[in-house]
Amino acid sequence: MTTRREILKAGAASLGTLVSARADSGSPAARGATADIVKSMKLSTTVDSVDYCLSWGTWGVPGVHFILDRIRSAGITRVFWRASDGTMARFPSKVYEPYHGIPDPKDGNSPWVKLRTEVFDCRVFDVLEAAAAGCKQRGMEFGLWVTVMEEEHGLGKCAFAREHPEFYRVWRNGVRSQKTMSYAYPEVVDFRLAFIKELMAYQPAAFLLDWVRCAETEPLWDAKGYCRAGYEEAILKHYRKKFGVDPRTLDNGDDRWLRFRADYHTAFFRKVKEHIRARRPGTSILSLVRGNLHPYDTGGKSPTLPPLAHPLPMCLMDVQTWVKEGLTDTVCGDQWGNGGRPHPPQRIAEQVRLTGQHVGDPAHVGVEIYVYGGSVRQIEANVRAAREAGAREAILFDAWWFEQAATTDQPMFYREMAKALPSALV
Repeated sequence: MTTRREILKAGAASLGTLVSARADSGSPAARGATADIVKSMKLSTTVDSVDYCLSWGTWGVPGVHFILDRIRSAGITRVFWRASDGTMARFPSKVYEPYHGIPDPKDGNSPWVKLRTEVFDCRVFDVLEAAAAGCKQRGMEFGLWVTVMEEEHGLGKCAFAREHPEFYRVWRNGVRSQKTMSYAYPEVVDFRLAFIKELMAYQPAAFLLDWVRCAETEPLWDAKGYCRAGYEEAILKHYRKKFGVDPRTLDNGDDRWLRFRADYHTAFFRKVKEHIRARRPGTSILSLVRGNLHPYDTGGKSPTLPPLAHPLPMCLMDVQTWVKEGLTDTVCGDQWGNGGRPHPPQRIAEQVRLTGQHVGDPAHVGVEIYVYGGSVRQIEANVRAAREAGAREAILFDAWWFEQAATTDQPMFYREMAKALPSALV
């Protein structure tokens, strides 16, 4: 399986000075959207400071300011800055473990070794503090991108995640996950909520709760498309007590059993919303959920055009309840890359419409648009397709690609993005 980190490594052959970018041809916008065209759609991008640092040595306050200036020059004024890689924090966290100099043996003598061990240390430098201040100075909206379904994403686990294997979720076949803990355990709920509470100190205008990333070694769903997770003893015991039935005797796709397992995620989300809104009532909460299959959902195999996913049966994400209860302002279906390239616009429009059906309210629908390998024209077409299909939010994944494009074969990338995006948004 080719991971995002491997794509990043391949594109970062050397450390150097950062330059800007140019467009090429792409696909036209999708036609025949069934939803009303929104007059203006909010556009943002995700930012992962690790990727910038490991590609170009972009670090410290000057590095953060450089990243923000580049993003703003593309006409984007809201960012979702990644708060952690699994449970390795991007700031001096007292809940997770701040990422610091953990070498990867696979790196050999590459520049990554020096960066990992000597430069990139989140115990010393608070990148979130610098990003929040930098956004304020530039009139940009600062948001936090928070993964809530993984403990490890290639950079190790924090102490709590390492020391409590008993809290990890269990698959239908009895195998225990090595990557994701279960919200069936109060200790896990408290642990994750404590991290959210830490992040409130940065006063973000918005949270992007990422329910997608969980680099499992087991397939996430069965051949019928039903989630295989949720067979922890705590859940089985609770179900037996409530209904007098052993859920292991039920079909994995039994509706009551699916919703029972999904309720654990919803219960956690209620606590998150309660905490955020009590302290910062105007804070937006966006949810990123499965839109299509990821390579790590299927044992490393990803078809060229993955099938679209329904977040409830496949991932135990009850997005309709989330919206009805006001837990989230927007549900964004993600679109993982089409063989490492952006999807065609009609696929983006289809995702927006399907998310609207899953949510049951088109006013709360967004989409994440994969931009890796894309030209300005392709990105513009996908943004336009999302808006014409009725999306209220579009999140470009992610800003690292802007710089990669600018430093390789599209030297006018930022300038042309700034020209192209306004017409796609209104």
